[in-house]
Amino acid sequence: LRGLSTAPADRFHTMDALLAELLADPSRARRRWLAVGAAALVAAAVVALYIHGRERRNAVCDGEAERLAGVWTAGEKSAVRSAFRATALPYAEDAFRGVERALDAYTQRWVQLRTDACVATRIKGEQPEEVLALSHACLDQRLEEVRAEVAVFQSADRRIVEQAVQAAQGLTSVEGCADTRRLRLVARWPKEPEARARVSDLHRRISELRARISTGQGQDAAARAAALADEACALQYRPGEAAAEELVTAGRDMAGDYRRGAEAAKSTILAAEAAGDDELVVRGWSWLAWIVGERLGRIEESLEHLRHAHASLERLGPHDVLLADVLERESRLLARLGRLDDAHDRAKRSFALRERNGTRDVVLSGMRLADVSVQLHRLDEALALYDRMLALVEREYGPAHPWMGVILNNRGFAQQRLLRLDDARLSAVRARMIAEASGG
Repeated sequence: LRGLSTAPADRFHTMDALLAELLADPSRARRRWLAVGAAALVAAAVVALYIHGRERRNAVCDGEAERLAGVWTAGEKSAVRSAFRATALPYAEDAFRGVERALDAYTQRWVQLRTDACVATRIKGEQPEEVLALSHACLDQRLEEVRAEVAVFQSADRRIVEQAVQAAQGLTSVEGCADTRRLRLVARWPKEPEARARVSDLHRRISELRARISTGQGQDAAARAAALADEACALQYRPGEAAAEELVTAGRDMAGDYRRGAEAAKSTILAAEAAGDDELVVRGWSWLAWIVGERLGRIEESLEHLRHAHASLERLGPHDVLLADVLERESRLLARLGRLDDAHDRAKRSFALRERNGTRDVVLSGMRLADVSVQLHRLDEALALYDRMLALVEREYGPAHPWMGVILNNRGFAQQRLLRLDDARLSAVRARMIAEASGG
């Protein structure tokens, strides 16, 4: 009708516009919109099915956090806090908070790695079931360490509380459980169910003994560890033998049986080599260097052992924690030889690695670097380090922890060397007050 209008302004301006209007079909437009709507519904259904399928597959790997039940949840935390408070130590609450931070971070990472291994195998298909089994077995051992340590904390005495934060920070890293190459080399579990059960029980008892040693409860540790090593040998299970021999070494060192401790360190190295466990090989050489050098005074021989540790580290690949340990050992030995500049270099590198990684010995490493700086008459540098360590200990362990007293005493000595006598007296007074409050 528009094309027949008597008013020119109401008609189509061109013939093309008129033809376009004549060709337009309202019913055709409706059909086109219906088709678009149907396609959208199909696409939505496909997306919904995909999401549902993905959620169902992901559910296979959910629930790993539930495995912490009975190990480190609210009930265990409450029991540990009560045990710490019962010691009446002035830093008991601070020690509990430090333990809680360390174990929370450790178990959260444990859950993440266990979930990641499941997703990589069961959902993404990126690795075989064999690797998943090895990863989970490794992580189960790490969780057993947590269980054992928490059990020790729940029966805490004053000595345990003093060392608790350092022990919690020193649990075996879970990161190795994601190292497929290492898992295939080291994790040689027997195939027979009965033998596997015996190996699992062996690891549990090794974890329990390690937890006691790490908190200073090393009575009869060497004898108990030697029995575990013999059991692992009978099972022809080299990883367990190496782990137990390391505890024999620690136990004999604690008991002052240094010559036999050195022999146990050598046995650790041999068993770890046979097991393909390069991390434990490095720790074995480090133990041997400690006992031969620091305990028995054979410095040059000890430095040779540390060269073996460096070679094993090179084969292992980057490992900041172990490298820091070896460098600190070197620093102590070089200082005893009077090579203070070299000792300072090793101490500085060790401290930087530990500070970057937040490892348990960062305070000891910082104190070591400060002490060497004092020997080199770099007193301002030493004071700055002591102040940093005081702040760190106060934050992580509490202002009344015995380590505060140790650092204050060392700081006071440096202040005295700088003739800052009033400051030195204040440091000495604070150190004495902390010692008296802690029963020291």
